[in-house]
Amino acid sequence: MLFRSSAAAALVLLAGSALAAPQSQEVFFGQAPLVQKEDILREAESSGSGLVVLKVTGTSVRLRKGPGTSYDVAGMADAGGRHGELVASGAKAAGDGRQWYHVLYMLESPEAGYSRQDAWICADYVAASALGPGRRGEGASARSAQPEAGEAEAALEAVPGLKDAVVAWDGAVRKAIRAFDGLSPAEADRLYASESSPLKRLEDAKAFQDASRAAQPLFERWAQNFDDARLSPADRTCFAELARHGLVKAMSEGTPYFQIDQGAIEAPLYAKLSPAMAGYARLKKRQPASFVADAGLRFSRGKMLGWALEWERFIRAGATGLARSQAIAQYEELMNLCMFSVLDNSPAFVRGRMAEDVRRGLEEGALRLKGTVTGRLAGDYLRDVRQNGWKYSKAVERRHTQLLEQAFQTARQAPARD
Repeated sequence: MLFRSSAAAALVLLAGSALAAPQSQEVFFGQAPLVQKEDILREAESSGSGLVVLKVTGTSVRLRKGPGTSYDVAGMADAGGRHGELVASGAKAAGDGRQWYHVLYMLESPEAGYSRQDAWICADYVAASALGPGRRGEGASARSAQPEAGEAEAALEAVPGLKDAVVAWDGAVRKAIRAFDGLSPAEADRLYASESSPLKRLEDAKAFQDASRAAQPLFERWAQNFDDARLSPADRTCFAELARHGLVKAMSEGTPYFQIDQGAIEAPLYAKLSPAMAGYARLKKRQPASFVADAGLRFSRGKMLGWALEWERFIRAGATGLARSQAIAQYEELMNLCMFSVLDNSPAFVRGRMAEDVRRGLEEGALRLKGTVTGRLAGDYLRDVRQNGWKYSKAVERRHTQLLEQAFQTARQAPARD
């Protein structure tokens, strides 16, 4: 079978920009300072640059280092709300018989702002609109642009059994949400965080398996090259509509499968949770569902340290009980991957010495995040590895694992009361 259930994440871009940095208060996120939409607009107006906002409408859309498929891949973009908004030059360039936008900025999160980029995306897989003031982060917290209803329905109907499978899947999601009816916020929190949560068990549901089987013809066509640019318009529309229902295509070791986008399906649940747990769920929704694929990290360490900082701020802002312990677990997962990864394709140490890209990522992250717990942990670990001649030491790793576990020790021991 050509499907597989797992969690995956979906957007990596190279840093850099063709526009000068707006002169404004900047927020640090990962390796580079972020800017706000109003600052980008001001810079565009003063320089006369014509910019457009792009909403990604396809899934697993490849971004390139130049306008055409002959250029190296710079990253992946997906419809579905996470990093689904880009800012690009309004002047398109031709390549391989298609039109391409030069991407200059990418929205990291509504609160943080935009990171600078230097990549190209095919115009077939985005919806463009004029850059305007709008609200801060407008469009990022909503699902990205989707196909028209009639077009989407026709695309689903064109694949035998797929429309009925999606209807059944939506019913399974509603049933999982109804399991929280009548619970107190504390009870809802416990169910949401537990491994027995109906939402976490949806991958085992018959409706999920049926949707995966019905989508097999789509997977087979996509698996020929794993490039949305070579899919038919109908197939791209179909995958975009499936993503709107929380079924996002992904790939591992050459095998395509659906990952469940929890953020797309669980919003009706937030009102049933405590304010702290709802805040945890919303923050988790803004970050990738998984940081690992194909036995390697999908994102730079600088970007992952930025996401860890978001959890640090959430914890230090006073999150309580179960929401706090869940946030600590998310934080520790990110920091462990950044510092101690033993993944086959992204090891922290190669032949007993720290890999150069790991060293650079931790150095830049520690500098950018100076004054934070995250920056201190990364910097202190790097200092001890440097003093050991950049060689692996079990004693150093053990010490810094303990420091990581102690970073929020008071929070860890807090009773789970909300």
